Amino acid sequence: MSPKLLLSVALVMLHLASISAQPNPRCKKQCGDVKIPYPFGIGTGCAIGEGFEIICSRNADGIDQPFTGNIEVLDISVVYGRSRVLGSITTNCYNSSTGSANVNSWSMDLSTSPYRFSDAYNTFVVIGCNTLAYIYNGLNRTSYTTACASVCGGPEDLTNGSCLGVGCCQNANAIPKGLTRQDIYLYTIYNTSESDSWKFNPCSYAALVETESFSFSTEYITTMRFNDTYEGQQPLVLDWAIGDVSCEVAKNMTSYACHSGNSICVDSKNGPGYLCNCSEGYQGNPYLPDGCTGKFSSSLCNSLSLYLQFNEILNDVLSDYLKGVNLKPSFPMSKVICNKRDDTSYIGGISSFFY
Repeated sequence: MSPKLLLSVALVMLHLASISAQPNPRCKKQCGDVKIPYPFGIGTGCAIGEGFEIICSRNADGIDQPFTGNIEVLDISVVYGRSRVLGSITTNCYNSSTGSANVNSWSMDLSTSPYRFSDAYNTFVVIGCNTLAYIYNGLNRTSYTTACASVCGGPEDLTNGSCLGVGCCQNANAIPKGLTRQDIYLYTIYNTSESDSWKFNPCSYAALVETESFSFSTEYITTMRFNDTYEGQQPLVLDWAIGDVSCEVAKNMTSYACHSGNSICVDSKNGPGYLCNCSEGYQGNPYLPDGCTGKFSSSLCNSLSLYLQFNEILNDVLSDYLKGVNLKPSFPMSKVICNKRDDTSYIGGISSFFY
């Protein structure tokens, strides 16, 4: 086979690989108000693989909502490898007619998906005045178990924003890294003959929730507001990753997902697998060919650096004089960080120091 023919075959193979690495142009990129960036996708052939497929379902009000399996998706971040979803709340409600408690326990299993629970952005919360709850792995109870207890004597003991064991207990270090399954169970600490908290606190709750969006309200004790806000669910953060191998191994595989020429591979910090990021100075989607764009000119950066260093020296020279006339020296910074979108936007940032 001639060298020219070999080169042609190679170019064709590269072109085919590029085509297979990107979704069909007809794929929807948004479901309702939620953007669905690649490697995720809506419909057949739109995602990088199984587990990244999103179902766009229309509810009774005619609003489109994205789901991964039966879990509603609120947001997807390609940059951070995270998704915000809605996770179910475990409840324990007292039935005054029967004199017994109705417990609804929930579990979530992500073991066959690219997701894992975020150990950095979630917290385990327990809400109630006679409540003990456990979070654990129901398939492997010896792997981890975390408990939290919450008690109170009455509504007057509660404080908005306080979750230190009086009406609310939380544990930000409740789960280990790489966790793909969580089970939660609720108990009452005292029976109804020993505590009458059920009179003002009809329901207790426990859930793994997004730390940033959670703030305890005293109404969570006396009303059903915590449970009703998201119809029995609360925001939860899931980390995700590509595959189950490290970057070192993935780079030699045909399924390697960092397709942009201006991208780098980063090992997952939460469980196995890897993520793709745009190289320094670029931004966009590293999972798409030519997805990372916007390199700042290195030559212009060096020129600006020298210029700003000169101005810093000038600043020192004139400092005493300016102080003498009650003026403060105002010169640009001497350090330049060359990771802006393009030359124009960087110059605009520099100009703000002069005018």
